This record gives sequence, C-alpha cells and structure tokens, in this order.
Amino acid sequence: MYAGLSLSSLLLLPFLVPTLAIIGRNAIHDQNLPELVWPKDQPIQYTFTANFTDENKITVLQGLMGLEKKTCLTFKYVEQDSMNSTVNGTQPILLYVNSTTADHCYTTVGRNMSVAMQEINLNTAHCDFRTYIHETLHVLGIYHTQNRYDRDEHITFYENRTDPDWIPQHFKLSKNESKNYGVPYDFSSVMHYTPHEHIDSGLPNFVAKDPLYQSAIGKNILGAVHSDYLLVNRLYKCFDKCKGSGTVCQNDGFVNPNDCQKCICPFAFGGAFCEELPDTTDVSNIVSSYKYATDKWTDASLVTSDTAFEIWHIKASTGKHVEIEFLDVSPHANCGDSWPYLEVQLGNFLVGGYKFFCKAHLPKQVLISKGNLAVLTHVDFATGNDTTFTLRYRSVHVGKNGTNALSSIFVVLFSVMLWLVQE
Repeated sequence: MYAGLSLSSLLLLPFLVPTLAIIGRNAIHDQNLPELVWPKDQPIQYTFTANFTDENKITVLQGLMGLEKKTCLTFKYVEQDSMNSTVNGTQPILLYVNSTTADHCYTTVGRNMSVAMQEINLNTAHCDFRTYIHETLHVLGIYHTQNRYDRDEHITFYENRTDPDWIPQHFKLSKNESKNYGVPYDFSSVMHYTPHEHIDSGLPNFVAKDPLYQSAIGKNILGAVHSDYLLVNRLYKCFDKCKGSGTVCQNDGFVNPNDCQKCICPFAFGGAFCEELPDTTDVSNIVSSYKYATDKWTDASLVTSDTAFEIWHIKASTGKHVEIEFLDVSPHANCGDSWPYLEVQLGNFLVGGYKFFCKAHLPKQVLISKGNLAVLTHVDFATGNDTTFTLRYRSVHVGKNGTNALSSIFVVLFSVMLWLVQE
C-alpha cells in the first residue's frame, strides 16, 4: 500500500515541523455535485512521479494514513507501469507531481472523471507537510475555509489588501456549490489561509470578528485537524455504518467509522470515548495533566520543557466554570513567530482555540469556560530559550449573561451602597 515503505519506517519518522508559511473548509455539495465525490467502497489509487523522493513520499503517506485511520476512505499505491492509461468510466488515479517549475502547490477540487491521472502538483522545495494534506483534501472535495458561505459571520475579508492574482482564491461560495455539513468554522483548519498570505500591503486581509482569534487564523502545526476529519466523514457519509452503535463520544469527539465502539478524539483528549487526557500513540512528545480549580486563585506557569506539547485539563466542580487570567509571557517573544504559543480552548473542543504567541496577544479580560473544563496547550519546538506563560485560575459560578456571578453580586452591592450614601 505504501510504495514499498514499511509501516515501521513511517511511524519512526521524526515529527516534522517546517515553517508556517503555507496557505479551505467547507466541502462540495454532495447532492448537487455527486460526480465530484469519490466512491468509498473501493480504495482511491495513487502514485508518484519519478522525481518524488522517499522523504517526500513519506510526508504524503503520513497524511493518507491519517485519513485512513480517522475516516472511512482507503488508499492504494499503484506502480505507474501497471496503470491503465484510458478513462473508460474507471476511477482516476491520483498522481502526486513534484513540480519543479510551479511556484506554488495546486490541484482541483473533487474527483475529475474526465482524466485518467488527476494531478496534485507539489513543488516539494516550497511546500511542507501541511500543504501536502491541504491539496489532498482539495482532491477529496474540501474547499478553503475562507470560502465558506457563512465566513462573514467569522471574519471580515479585505479584497483591497489582497494580491489581485489571488482574489479568486477568496471568493465566497454559495449554498448551491458547497455545504458545511454542520461543521463549525475553524480558524485552525489546515484549509484556512493565514491573514498575511497573498496580501498586497502590510495589512492583514482577514480580520476575525472575535479579536482573540486573530492570531490563530491559519496557524496550524498539525496538518489536518479534528474538524477537517469530521468534514470528510460527513461528506462521505462514513457514519452511516455506525448507526445504532450507541457509542457516545465526549468532549466533541466523533464515532470512529473503522470501529463503531470507539471515538476519534480532538488532539487534547484521549480514551475510548474522549473522556481522558490524550494518549501518546501518535505523538510521543506530549505531557498532559489534570489541574483542579477551587474558589481561590491558583497561580501557575507553563514553561518550555523537552516536550513539544504540554496539555492541561483545568477542571472545576460540576455546575461551576473555570476562570482564567493571563498575566505575562517571558521572554517577550516576537508576535509573528510560529511558536512557542499557548492555545486556549474554553469549551468547543471540535475546533481550535485562541492562540497567544506574545504578550500583546494576551487578553486584558479574564476568560471563562463554557462548562467546567478549560484546556490549555503549550506548544514549543527547541527554540533555545525557555518560554514561560504565567497565569492564574479559579472556579466560579456564572450568571445567565456569562459573567462571574460573584463579581456581579459585588457590583450590585456596590451600586446599592452608593445609592444609600447619596440618599
């Protein structure tokens, strides 16, 4: 299946973290454009051009392995000399092309039945592992996130700040062309451009409606993320085989279409039903722990260590919420760096959270979780300098308007006291 490379060689490959200078996330409308959807009852065949190195093949294969593990799609490698060169109603074969002349990576969206070889053009000198899976998801029928018909609810797009040659890549799609399949907008999707790609000035061409998401737009070091896999599963109706399984996934996990008694979990979770801390089966450089919030503030620091990911599950007791105040980052990092950063998820674990890279990104106000769990993920890769995020947390009751109920009581009491003094 994997082009003569053993599974063990793939799993032993070091975790790749190239630069973040890459470039959507809704999918083709399966009812209006069914011809663009690949069949799921047979493997999708693929091959490589002769100039594809083993190292670059492994990068592609890692992405395909992730899709096989977390969706119902399968892939099969074929040698070029054994391929049928005619179409005749057969499925096209994906051809990964090491394009040495193109200055970017590109392909078409969805299956193309008019060709025998459907090309995914990758200039391997300029495209990293996220771009490889990005283009593969395009072929499977996934558009850019910023093309979603509901994108104006989440970002403001400035066409006048965009390189004219790239404006078509930012056109908003209609509901007839695409569907969101109930998958929320995810700034961390591998299919989202960053706000400083393809710009015609120094200003960002995407501005998040929620300012705390601005530094998270298109920032992704994992490749395909949890919501990307969910979108593929829903486009290809992978969950149909698990109807009646009775499996209930927690923390925004979804049923594993390859084992309906288990769940596929967000990155920060593990266990059969996503009820636990993450395991280290896929990525060994993770440490994780539980922290328990009480009514009193707990001072805490997340410090760079020998691991790439440090994950905290901060829990409050049932019926309460976690309140977090972010105090400092030291040393004061460059806000444009790729890492280190601190990701903060307050309750919607299906999508990526806020990402803070420097002190300027830290919120001036406290943040409060939607439920009794907040997740912090500290990400760093051998920067040479220890980086520390300083914060404090506690558990609080929350009023109907989402504010700290105790603080609201103090405000009311203070107002009453002022009124009595004036009287």
